Amino acid sequence: MSDYTECMKPWMSGGGADRKLRFCTGAKLCSGKADNEAAAKQLCLSEPPKKQATSAGGKAPGPCATNMATLAACAIRKIDWDAITQETFEEHLVKVLQECSCRPKKVKTAPAPVVTFPNPSNPVRPHWSRI
Repeated sequence: MSDYTECMKPWMSGGGADRKLRFCTGAKLCSGKADNEAAAKQLCLSEPPKKQATSAGGKAPGPCATNMATLAACAIRKIDWDAITQETFEEHLVKVLQECSCRPKKVKTAPAPVVTFPNPSNPVRPHWSRI
């Protein structure tokens, strides 16, 4: 184990309201930035608080879908079923998926496969969203 880790052990134990200050104080002492505990505490108290860390992958925390089930549920909620047509299906779906997954707004897409919709005047069965 490194000298720094050994030095930090007593500063890392326990919880409580002063845990962050204890850890910072130990880090200042063990790294050599402060000569004594009082100077280390003063350095820690004078530093502005760090920004909150982002979630894994560097993505901003928020309502972004991270798994397929959540993404699908979000997309189904956001699709405007009354306004969508065969011609606008791909564009609308891409837009909705981007909103739900927090992807960049400009995405290159391959040509979409032809999707055929049933004739609205002669439906085979009611659409599942209308049941």
